[in-house]
Amino acid sequence: MLKVLILFLFITTAFTKDTISWMIWDLPPNYILEGKQKSLGYQDIRLKMIQDRLPQYNHESQIMNVNRAISIYKDKDYIKTQSKIT
Repeated sequence: MLKVLILFLFITTAFTKDTISWMIWDLPPNYILEGKQKSLGYQDIRLKMIQDRLPQYNHESQIMNVNRAISIYKDKDYIKTQSKIT
C-alpha cells in the first residue's frame, strides 16, 4: 500500500503544471471586466493570446486596482517570492 501511495504522489507531482498569476485591473480600454464588451479590452485580448501560447502552464487572474498592481511591479522582492517559474 505504501508503494502505491508513493507512486501516486510521484506521478501527480511529475505532471503538475506550474501556475502563472496574471494581474488585471478594471481600466478600459486595457481590461474590461464588466458590461457588453467584457474581456474585449486590448490587454484582455493580448493576455488571451499569450495564455494560448503557454499551454504548459495553468493560468489564474488576480483582479486588483491599478495602484496595487503598480506597487507590486515596483516591489521586486514580492515578484521574486511569488515566482514559481524558474
